[in-house]
Amino acid sequence: MFTVGNGYFQEGPSPAGRLVDLQVPPLHNQSGSTVRLSSVQLVDPPAGVRLVSVTAYPFQQVGVGVTLGAWGDLPKLCPKEYIPYPVTAAVTAARSDSDWIVMLAVDVPKLGRYHFGRVRIDYIANGKPGWQYQNLDIIIDMMPPTATWPDKDPC
Repeated sequence: MFTVGNGYFQEGPSPAGRLVDLQVPPLHNQSGSTVRLSSVQLVDPPAGVRLVSVTAYPFQQVGVGVTLGAWGDLPKLCPKEYIPYPVTAAVTAARSDSDWIVMLAVDVPKLGRYHFGRVRIDYIANGKPGWQYQNLDIIIDMMPPTATWPDKDPC
């Protein structure tokens, strides 16, 4: 249904004690049907990682195009930019790029390196359920917070 991307290899530090926000790569519906997402979940998440939420944001609302990784509770930190919608609000027209950004907020309780390989996307097309994998390929190094980490995440 959606074009499977290679993911966005992204590697970088994140301060421990904050949520980590992972974006599903932009979706392109290659089918002749309108598609509504029904769920998105991590596949084989690293040990100890807990999925806190999956939300959708209209592309125009966020205004940055692509946010591959961030940290913190985005709706609380950036209430004007990140007004959350349920993932089921994400509908993509036939043969089109999605107007939605899907973000997964995860809790990573321990320091260390974590690889987020892919997600499973469940959807409804033509009234019938389906699913597929989508690659993430994001590596996060959870590090102790220091004085160099900003107190408030920029929006």
